[in-house]
Amino acid sequence: MLVWLTRKENKSVLDKQLQEQLNKETEYYHNVLKRVIAVLKFLSIRGLALRGSEEVFGSPHNGNFMGALELLAEFDPFIREHIEQRELRPNPVISYLSKTVYEEIIEIMGKQIIKQIITEINNDDTNFGENDDEKVDFRKEARNLFNKLAKLETAILIVFWEEILERFNVVNKKVQSPGLDIGEGNKLIVSLKEFVKNIWQQSDQKLKEYEEKAKKLSTSLGTDYSDINKRRITLKFSDKSTDKVSVNCAEKFKRDTLNVALDKMIMDLNNRSQAYETYSKKFKFLMDLQDKNQEHIDLESVRNIIDYYPNDVDEHLVNECIQLKSYLLQSKTESYTSCSEIFWLIYEKKLVDVFPNCYTILKIFLTMPITSCEAERSFSRMSYIENKYRTTMSNYRLNHLSVLSINCDLTKDLQCDDQIKEFAAQKCRKVAL
Repeated sequence: MLVWLTRKENKSVLDKQLQEQLNKETEYYHNVLKRVIAVLKFLSIRGLALRGSEEVFGSPHNGNFMGALELLAEFDPFIREHIEQRELRPNPVISYLSKTVYEEIIEIMGKQIIKQIITEINNDDTNFGENDDEKVDFRKEARNLFNKLAKLETAILIVFWEEILERFNVVNKKVQSPGLDIGEGNKLIVSLKEFVKNIWQQSDQKLKEYEEKAKKLSTSLGTDYSDINKRRITLKFSDKSTDKVSVNCAEKFKRDTLNVALDKMIMDLNNRSQAYETYSKKFKFLMDLQDKNQEHIDLESVRNIIDYYPNDVDEHLVNECIQLKSYLLQSKTESYTSCSEIFWLIYEKKLVDVFPNCYTILKIFLTMPITSCEAERSFSRMSYIENKYRTTMSNYRLNHLSVLSINCDLTKDLQCDDQIKEFAAQKCRKVAL
């Protein structure tokens, strides 16, 4: 290392010339990436698509990113020369204008925006609504919003919904995953309902846990409930007697807020479970097929299915189900606990000709959608970012593009040098000495 530093200071040796050449190349590609980042900021703020059907300069179908660079090249000799020397030659060389490069830069920009938002929230929570540069009305609204967010009840609800929605999220993803039948989906919904019921039954203990976790979220939170100083309500009864209500603030919050939300969730989950139960009863014989402890199947449900799907199955389905049940009971070494496993058993062992109606009804049952929910996002700009022309976009990329578009003011203020340094650090192939 000392030898390298010594030779570097000597301008007459070759190493000094190599260092100057390296600095020149670094500055050159730094200017290229500055223009790339400027184009990405322009397109992402407006929610425009980047890619086209072709990735060739000069093509009318090369997308907005390459099109913007072509427009910039008409007035910028530097980027025009860069495109001509590296992209339009017979054997293109590294130009840092490919989709791989700008996808990585989008990720870097998105992470920087998220980091900046988190930093501002952590640093400015006590000065919320006290910025003298803002209008008076804005400051009042901001201060009122902060007072609401600083309530203990709001923090408790954050902890409460984080626990509830975490379970709902994983169950919802599993229910929408391919290969899950209605029977298994119903089990997940029933288990989720029991989870919510358990919270309702232990609401006193749970509320204390929520209070402890809520008070640790921020030092700006209040330590007591907001209505602790409100006057007590006097109730008047039909016999003209009166009684003063002395309800604890925590008890009132549990009764009027938490229990109401839990009751609503239990009711909705129960309605959804009943809908699944209806289909499960209709296909009860399939549940009997996968149950090792059940020696017989419900022949009445088989006949009902034959009447319900007369164009798909015939009366031989009854005998096929009886034989298939006997076949599965003989498979002592293998366990078939789901309809999908029974379906693949028939397919892989080439038993479709033996059980054609069973095979058909299993296909019908397994292709029934458990839910029709879509992963919708509530942002108004999402209709521009994710449209019919961008249906193959991954959620990871979509999240970063959404952050850049929604927080357009922060995106405009991003310093390109920071993104270039981080991009260079990711692409560096040298070992740090």
